[in-house]
Amino acid sequence: MLNRRVLPELLPTTQGGFYIPSEPTLRQRMEEHAAQFRTIANFCATEFLQKSGALFSPLATGHVPLDIDVFTMDNSGTKKENVSRTYMNFDGFAPIAAYLALEGWLLEVEMREGSQHSQKDFIPFLARVLHKARNLTAAPLLVRLDSAHDAWDTRIELALHERVDYILKWTPAVTAKPTGTAGLLPRARSASRGQESA
Repeated sequence: MLNRRVLPELLPTTQGGFYIPSEPTLRQRMEEHAAQFRTIANFCATEFLQKSGALFSPLATGHVPLDIDVFTMDNSGTKKENVSRTYMNFDGFAPIAAYLALEGWLLEVEMREGSQHSQKDFIPFLARVLHKARNLTAAPLLVRLDSAHDAWDTRIELALHERVDYILKWTPAVTAKPTGTAGLLPRARSASRGQESA
């Protein structure tokens, strides 16, 4: 049962009891508290893995893999909110998920519209999962990404984190260099060259 001290206005009481608001009202109230819920969910997911004694098995190189990818959900024929055409050519959603270690622990999944490009709003997601992974293992990380994330912003974010290597499928038409990042670009280029030559 939800704790009223945590969500005092989510489930109002009538005569001392709980009741569930209508679907539109509940959705509105959940959206109003979305940032708080995300913070709590992120903490609980990480804490569970820490306290459960979960294994984070590395690759032969000693790196713990962190796999991030978008997948599609087929919701053809429905009228759900934010359903749109996916890259798989059906109507649905295109969530993004991050999995840690050879065991494939799910660190985070973010629901997205079907037509949303993989790189849109990706950097905050990447920063969050790298922070979670670093709290769970001291081993070096190997982030594995497909070509949808071959962008300078991705390379720069990865270069900012210590003991993080990456494999990024290269796209010849990589996006233009962002402005105001002169100090970061050489390091990102160096890291990129090291992985692409491997």
